[in-house]
Amino acid sequence: MAIGLGRMFGFDFTENFNFPYISSSIKEFWRRWHISLSSWFRDYLYIPLGGSRRGNTYVNLIIVFLATGLWHGADWHFIFWGLWYGIFLILERILGKKFPQAKVPYPLKWLYAMLVVVVGWVLFRSPGMEFAGTYLATMFGFGASGAYPLDMFVSPLSACVFTFGVLFAMPVRSLFEKKRKPLRHPVLDSVLEGCLVLALLVASIMLVQGSTQSSFIYFQF
Repeated sequence: MAIGLGRMFGFDFTENFNFPYISSSIKEFWRRWHISLSSWFRDYLYIPLGGSRRGNTYVNLIIVFLATGLWHGADWHFIFWGLWYGIFLILERILGKKFPQAKVPYPLKWLYAMLVVVVGWVLFRSPGMEFAGTYLATMFGFGASGAYPLDMFVSPLSACVFTFGVLFAMPVRSLFEKKRKPLRHPVLDSVLEGCLVLALLVASIMLVQGSTQSSFIYFQF
């Protein structure tokens, strides 16, 4: 949305999120997620510390992700959030060196990456570590406190929103552009694409009209 609004006023912003939820590793996830933040910490902290050239790669990774957590807030759950990703990045490097020829199917790698990311979001969004522990215990079947009822997710509206959310978290448009055959009339092609975007806009407005107002998450940092 920011990129689109910027173009309306003549500004070109670099892409900050490149479909992170198709990642098959945590390393790939951080290459696709919050690219400007990752690039800043890489250029101004990781590389000055020596990067991976001086034998302190693992220590440097932990320092960088501790700093990333503290950048979001001076609280334990942000610190553990940074450590969580730092540890898995180290594990991926170690396993990659020990088993360089290992071939793991993409669906399994994707499931692993998404499990790590989902647990990471619990740490990030929780008000504290006690809440995060209770939430994670509930997620993995060790408690019922704070659990959502099943019918919240199986209603037609929730199923529709979930389906569209999954689809548009993937590079659907780029795949569609590669596969589709252009129409004979470029003007008609543009009109049809504009109508589709307009229909999605109207549907989005209808869905958010009845929802409660929520402030942008980074306002608190």
